[in-house]
Amino acid sequence: MSIGSGIEEKINDWFAAKAGINCIRGHFFYKPALGRDSIVVDLGGNKGSFSKGISEMFRCKVFAVEPEPNLFRQIPEMEGVKKFSYAISGEDSPVTLYLSDNPEANTIDPGIQKIGEHKQSVTVQGKTLENFLKEIGIASVDLLKVDIEGAEIAMFKSVGDDLLRNIKQISIEAHAFLRKGDEAYAKPYSELTQRLKKTGFDLSPFGRKSVDMLFLNKKSMKIKFIHRLFTYPAVFLQFLLLLTRGAKGCFLSPKGSSVLGDEHEEK
Repeated sequence: MSIGSGIEEKINDWFAAKAGINCIRGHFFYKPALGRDSIVVDLGGNKGSFSKGISEMFRCKVFAVEPEPNLFRQIPEMEGVKKFSYAISGEDSPVTLYLSDNPEANTIDPGIQKIGEHKQSVTVQGKTLENFLKEIGIASVDLLKVDIEGAEIAMFKSVGDDLLRNIKQISIEAHAFLRKGDEAYAKPYSELTQRLKKTGFDLSPFGRKSVDMLFLNKKSMKIKFIHRLFTYPAVFLQFLLLLTRGAKGCFLSPKGSSVLGDEHEEK
């Protein structure tokens, strides 16, 4: 059931826009913090749709990373966008990429591979986020988009707190929803959320709960006062929605997003 329909959709879109939140291909970000001088890292670049959207919106530098060879070749050459064929993971070594008929479901996570329909595999080069940023000569990131099909937990475990503090916002597609009811699988995502909060991030109320999450670094990025004002009633409205829907769980989302279970568009 989508919360993005009728009156609710208009209310959600209005609050999101007033709070400065934008969405491209299901990935959320705080628009006022980005500009022509921004650095955006797109992990899980797929065919380059997110990178293209960000590049066209801000004319900034974008680094798109996609491990699947066929998808990597389909990322078009774009001004301001550089593409890299790596699987960002927890270590610098070759990894097995399990291939799915759904091009958005390729994964290096054996746990997801076991529950999905991944009939083929290919060996690709794995690289930690820290070493990838060193390779491209980047010390700080304005927006880190993470959609790497379950590999995000191992990736973040390999990232030190100092590096996290140099990232202004992180837009994550978390994949705990693929194994609903599996507490052991969900626990690392809860721990990641708590770690990011301790490192200085706030979890935005806009997104899809436990799926598409936006973390804003309150210590390195200024949120405009007017945008904060519109966040508070959004949180209250979210609470009311939870009550009326039996606490099933949904975050307010800009147009084009919905509750748990809906499929994403092409990345």
